Amino acid sequence: RAPPRASSSRRPTTRRVRAPPPRRDASASATESTAAESTTAAEEAPVARSLEFMVEMACGKCVAKVEHALAHVPGIDAVAATLSTNSVRVVTATASTDAIVAAIERAGFNCRLIGQGDVGAFGEELARRLGTNLRTLRQSLAAVAEFKGSAYGHGSIAGVVRFVAADERNTLIEGGLRGLTPFATYAMTVRAYGDTTRGLETVGEVYDAADDGDDDDSERPSSENDAQPAAGDLGTLVADANGEVTIVSRVVDARLKAWDIIGRSLAVVEQGGGGGGEDGTSTGAAAVLARSAGVGENLKRVCDCDGTVIWESSPDDFTPVVAKKKLVTTVVEKKSA
Repeated sequence: RAPPRASSSRRPTTRRVRAPPPRRDASASATESTAAESTTAAEEAPVARSLEFMVEMACGKCVAKVEHALAHVPGIDAVAATLSTNSVRVVTATASTDAIVAAIERAGFNCRLIGQGDVGAFGEELARRLGTNLRTLRQSLAAVAEFKGSAYGHGSIAGVVRFVAADERNTLIEGGLRGLTPFATYAMTVRAYGDTTRGLETVGEVYDAADDGDDDDSERPSSENDAQPAAGDLGTLVADANGEVTIVSRVVDARLKAWDIIGRSLAVVEQGGGGGGEDGTSTGAAAVLARSAGVGENLKRVCDCDGTVIWESSPDDFTPVVAKKKLVTTVVEKKSA
């Protein structure tokens, strides 16, 4: 007997099969990988800064010679020499200030660094958020710490360390020191205070700015229990066989702003030392972080105070009279011995 026929009203059942995921194309994977690598490279790329130099140029040929000399300095992105103001503006991410000055002087021209930081990159909105005016902000985009040896209580340490705001987020450090202990390791930190009357004893703890999300700009002393280093912790330096070190231009902690550190101090302390004596000679030294002019803000060639021409000045012109007497006394004593 034949089985009964299925009702025509009954719909046949179906099984939905999920299609397998498409295979990743090798070229697409390579593209994504390249994009990721490009993003990482962009984040790690050095940040450019603007520098301005006073250069003693007399004619158009001088301008051409200066520009030609700087064309051979690695790391320079742009050069603009102006004869009427005797100024040369340089944009670079990696070239040191000393290398630029040396190249210009080798070409036969007197040269002085007179400004750093592109003031045009900072506007009214940032000034308002910082609770200041635009003029004051643009005068606070660069800071410099100058170590001048024993005449200033810096022991044997001499040199210059510069800070400059490249933009609202990035602050750069660059410079060089000499007179260090050969092969020794030094900790470099921004300190809370600019009181260097007793060297390292009076400059306070390592400076630490408030987080960006905080409502105020108060600072707190660094602590071993902090989750991250203090903003003023700039890492370590290792002196070479001659007791010298070059600080290659790099971005510092995002919490450290040029306008916040002016008036504080920069300390360089040999690791393993006990904090240093009153004159800063035992393990390190501290120098005040002073305001430095921005690009386009310091084009004068003659000092209004005493009429000194910029080319005629020397580091000794800024040594206190008392310190000069100490130096003379030391020299006389050595000759007598």
